[in-house]
Amino acid sequence: RKKIEAKQPEEISAVDRYIFNPKALDQDSLYGHVGAKTNQWVPGLVTTLILESGGRARMSNAQQWIVADGPVDPLWVEDLNTVLDD
Repeated sequence: RKKIEAKQPEEISAVDRYIFNPKALDQDSLYGHVGAKTNQWVPGLVTTLILESGGRARMSNAQQWIVADGPVDPLWVEDLNTVLDD
């Protein structure tokens, strides 16, 4: 595993924020799913945001924040926990 070093405050130039309401999307749109016809992975919003923020983090000195701004629902929180564990 690669060790991730924390950036010092003087090294941070900006914060890129990705804000969404998880209750506005169904589970497939939120996390992604395997397409029924193509049998290929279709990324959801969370997957896309993680990949995009990771790419931006490598190209800039800005912190990347993904914010789920909405009511807490045990279903999407548990699914998010599962996605992050994998």
